[in-house]
Amino acid sequence: MKIIHLTPYYAPAYAFGGVVRAVEGLAQALHQRSHQVTVLTTDAYDQQRRYDGPSQETLDGVDVLRARNALTWLRGRFNLATPIGLHWLAEQVLSDADVLHVHE
Repeated sequence: MKIIHLTPYYAPAYAFGGVVRAVEGLAQALHQRSHQVTVLTTDAYDQQRRYDGPSQETLDGVDVLRARNALTWLRGRFNLATPIGLHWLAEQVLSDADVLHVHE
């Protein structure tokens, strides 16, 4: 199956706590069971910083697509994600997905 996880933050954004680890563990377990797994997320790394790695990468067999947060200060002050281009990324992968799992 082709499974998409939509979450405001993903590994290595461990500063956001349990959701990051839960989604990462679930995505890796599904990949190990031969599912095609993609995570749509933002570039949040912690409350003030952006993830400085690539916007598209594969981590432990899981494809990760990151949209840039427009306003980092909103992320830090109000825990509000403001991803630019997430709609475009979603259009690229959702059309042939079997499952969409939305977190938070």
